[in-house]
Amino acid sequence: MRHQIELQPYIALPKLLDYCKENGTHLSAYSLLDSQDSDLLQDKTILSIAERRSTLSMPVVCSLHGPWSEALQISNAVAHPRSLQAQDVKLSEEDLKGLAKLDKTLRKSEL
Repeated sequence: MRHQIELQPYIALPKLLDYCKENGTHLSAYSLLDSQDSDLLQDKTILSIAERRSTLSMPVVCSLHGPWSEALQISNAVAHPRSLQAQDVKLSEEDLKGLAKLDKTLRKSEL
């Protein structure tokens, strides 16, 4: 089973992610990069991680949920090649803790 949810660093949904992992439910991360007018890719925490990993902010964001099973849904043609670099980004426990602190539960999509 796969569910599509709005999921990105500003909308982390840790309880839902844990529940889905425990029950074998896979997720598609809708709006992974937030929106085109978002400051997500310019966030200081994300830029700092990207610098330490010698990459851009987009692969950092895309790698956040990649190790589990979220399918990335990227509509921007420019973003797509950069998002593929996410498979080469290995986030440390420190990186994951820093990204978890970004959770603002800010929804962009209407229910």
